[in-house]
Amino acid sequence: MNKSILNFINKTAEQSITRNDNGPDFYSGLAGQAWFLFHAGLCLNNKKWIKAAELKINKALLEMELIPSEKKAGFYEGSSGIIATAIILADKMKSKKLLNRSLNLWDQEFIKIFTSTDSEDIFTGWAGSILSFAMVWHLIPTKVRKSQAKIIKSWLDAEIPKRGFLTQELGLAHGYAGIAMALRCFSYLEQWKPGLRIANFLEKYIDQNFNSNLRGWESSQINNHSIESWCNGSAGIIIARRSSGGKFNSSTIPEAIKHKLFERVHDKKIDEIPFCHGHTGFLVALELLSKKKNIGPEIIPVKSYRQGLINGHDGVAYYYLNTIMQMPLVLAGIKGKES
Repeated sequence: MNKSILNFINKTAEQSITRNDNGPDFYSGLAGQAWFLFHAGLCLNNKKWIKAAELKINKALLEMELIPSEKKAGFYEGSSGIIATAIILADKMKSKKLLNRSLNLWDQEFIKIFTSTDSEDIFTGWAGSILSFAMVWHLIPTKVRKSQAKIIKSWLDAEIPKRGFLTQELGLAHGYAGIAMALRCFSYLEQWKPGLRIANFLEKYIDQNFNSNLRGWESSQINNHSIESWCNGSAGIIIARRSSGGKFNSSTIPEAIKHKLFERVHDKKIDEIPFCHGHTGFLVALELLSKKKNIGPEIIPVKSYRQGLINGHDGVAYYYLNTIMQMPLVLAGIKGKES
């Protein structure tokens, strides 16, 4: 591994340990820090980081009550994502105490959170709950899983025709790409054809709005974020589609995006590095399209430490851990299959 990259990972982990002031969530708070610190400790054989990860995820579970009710259902900013992260880490850590605690919370809170939201995206809404469910599907007791899956299907059958989709956004974070990814992951595991049909419908709509001249989606230019961004743009749409097993309706779309992303990762003017709006998100999408690792230049943040897995330096360091061992792509979805 490049020495400067290794130094960056070490420095980021040590700084991450000392920061607990960004809330409990996965996007920029304790749960995301715990995810990074555990995998960094596992890769680099650092027991201190693994212990810090356990402390942070326990603290995140305690602070879930601070999350506004309208965000609780989400994966990235909600309680469902925090509990799912705790379950996965507890299993990896072989911590029975943490596993029992998080599974009990899941049993008590998940359905209540899922069915009480008016939001639909993966950040704060019901799609985030479904994505969380898919991620811990293999770890939930069978009786609980079957009961909750039945409720999810019944709720979606009733609510989607009644509500429709409120968002007009297409991207991963707040739009159709993230919703389709969550539905596809859940439906593949549950072998639920209605969910796959909805995912296909949403993905077809996304593809129909592709602008070949821009090599992206015009509607993704939200809040001055780039057209290629992870949150709203083509990088996130690529990650959502490829990490859940979906296919594009035209082969020209991923090919056009691949060329555009290649230009972006070699653009020396890029000063935004983290996943959400920057270089790291572009790299992950480009690697999924190219099926190759280390495809772009290594860029290390030079600014002072910014806490956060998706919008901070923890996520950049997590990405570079891939040069040591394969990291799970919890930054998007789980690998599903096209039905």
